[in-house]
Parts: sequence; structure tokens; C-alpha cells
Amino acid sequence: MRRPRRAGRTKGSRHLSLSATDAEWEVVRRNADARGLSIARYLVGLVERGGSEAEQGATVALSRDEQRELLGSVREIRALMLGQAIPEEAVPEEPAAPEPAPEEPGREDAGDGGEAERLRREIREWPGRAQALIADRPAMDVSLAVLVERRRRLEALLAEVGAMRGKGSPYARHLAAMPEERAVLRKAAVRLIAALIVAEMVEAGRLDRNAKAIARETGGIAFDAPGYPDLMERVRSLDARTGLPERRREWIRGLIDRDALWTRDRDRVTGFLDRAGAFLRGRADLADDILALSRPDGSASPDRGSGHGWREEGNALLEEAKAIGEVVPERELAAHLKAAGEEPGAVARLAAQLRARLGPGGRG
Repeated sequence: MRRPRRAGRTKGSRHLSLSATDAEWEVVRRNADARGLSIARYLVGLVERGGSEAEQGATVALSRDEQRELLGSVREIRALMLGQAIPEEAVPEEPAAPEPAPEEPGREDAGDGGEAERLRREIREWPGRAQALIADRPAMDVSLAVLVERRRRLEALLAEVGAMRGKGSPYARHLAAMPEERAVLRKAAVRLIAALIVAEMVEAGRLDRNAKAIARETGGIAFDAPGYPDLMERVRSLDARTGLPERRREWIRGLIDRDALWTRDRDRVTGFLDRAGAFLRGRADLADDILALSRPDGSASPDRGSGHGWREEGNALLEEAKAIGEVVPERELAAHLKAAGEEPGAVARLAAQLRARLGPGGRG
């Protein structure tokens, strides 16, 4: 039986992400229509009721106990991230497991009692190891190397419990026979995930500040700072997480959008440099061709120049140079040019050379 909600408790944001097959979605759609509800409202209500409608014949992707566990875990992670107390119902009780058969000599543990005891001991000890690492929070002024090392330790311990709880794991049979230890293990794993998210946020914040400081010192942009790839690795890892506070999510999306803009502009500038350089190298005699191809009135000579397309190509490059100068900020453009081995003003210089080669027929 679900515990009654406590009066006056603040309700948090309730975002759910669900995945199902087309056939499962069809069942959901049919059940929602029958009740006069939207699919979203129907699913939220179904999870809130702990899957009780499964008893009435509705087909759902998760069992009643699985839904309770999922919703409880999400609520606990959100409470930890927001620094709030964990609500009682955020950590539901494990369903009663059938009493395991006694592990008699001659059965599963025959000749391997020491190994079985070791596995059970590691199951009992893991939550304490997780709690010790969670409590070992570094000071605000520690080095980046310390932050990275702690995050890696959290990841390694989380991978360890994932393997421990995995299907086919040597721990699986013992976990099934240890319901209380299994519940403690799951709660500790949820707290460890929350601690890892916080560690990633702290590390990403430090990397972002370092990159900006280097950019100020060099007159460039954070995109070229030595630690920038590490920053974006952490940012993309966080972007894949669920249950983040909205203000954190906005910060992460801002960094991802900025990275996409810088990547696009760098590719654009590099592409222009390559194309303009190739055009000018291939048209070294263009000034002589212009005189030979054009009549005094500016029309093309009937025997030369038809179908060459060189003037269209040159004009397109001039238009691209103009667009780059209009949309890419000067400081960022200088950084993109420096990364390509060019000096500031290289785009304008190439545009001037293009206009000289194209002569009166050039645009821009």
C-alpha cells in the first residue's frame, strides 16, 4: 500500500521520459482515448498510481514494482541535486522475494563456500564504500587534477555495482537471496549517481572558467584552450543525464550551442580560405584572360570564355567573404584565422585579390 502524501510537501517538477514499441504505444493510445485523456496525462496518472491499472488489463512497459522503483529513484536524485531532504516514498520498499532455498553443501556452493561468502561480504560492504566516497568531498580550491580523479573513482565504483547487479553476474544469485542488502545497495547506487552528476558539474564549471581565463590571456576564444575538449566531454555527458535542475540544463545547452556555432564558423572560414586560395592559384593568368575574353563593351568574345564559369565562382567567393565578415565577430574570426595559420584580416585580403582578378565584372 502506498503511503499517504504528507500535507504541505512542496511538489517538484515532474518530467517523465518513456520508451515503448509501436504496439505498446497503440495500447496506451487506446486506453487514453477510452478515458478521454491525453496520452501524457494518462501515462503520468498511471505512474502515480503505481501501475494499478495493470490489474485491469492495461498493457504497460514496466511492472507495478518497476514503476515504483523508477519513480522513486528519479525523485531521490532530484532531491539530492536540489539539496532537499529525500522524501520517504522516494525509496520504496523492495517487493518481497521468495525465500531462497538453503545453500546446502553439495548444491550451488559445494566446494566453494569461501567464494560464496566473499561475494556476499562484498555485497554488504559496497554501500559503505560508496558512502565513504560520497562523503569525501574535496574543498572548493582543490586542483583540477583532484576533481578529475574523484570523478573517475565515482565512475569506477558505479561501474562496479552495475556489473554486480548485471544479469549473469556471480553476485546475482546472492543478491536474490539478500532482499535487505539488495535494497541498501540500490539506495546507495542512486546516491552515488547523484554524487557523480554533482562531480561532473563541478569539474565542467572549473574547465569552463579555465578555458575563459586562457582566452582572455591570449586574446583568443575558449574554443582553442587546451582543456576545451575535456570540457565538452563532461558537458555532453551531463546533457545525457535526466533530472537536472532547469538552470543547470540551460547552462549545459548554452555551452553545446556555443560549441556548435564555433565549429560551424571555423569550418566555414577554413573552407573559404581553401577555396579562395585554390581559385587564385589556378587563375594566375586571369588578368590576361579578362582582356582576351572581353570586348570593349564588356561582352564575352564569341570564340573564348563560353562555359568556363570562373567568373561565377569568383563572385560566389566574394559573396562568402562578405557574409563571413558580417556574421562572425572580429575576435572570433581572428581566432579561426590563427588556427588556420593565417593573420587577422586574411579574409579581407583574399577578397581584395579576388576583386582585382575578376576586374570590372567582379561583385562585392
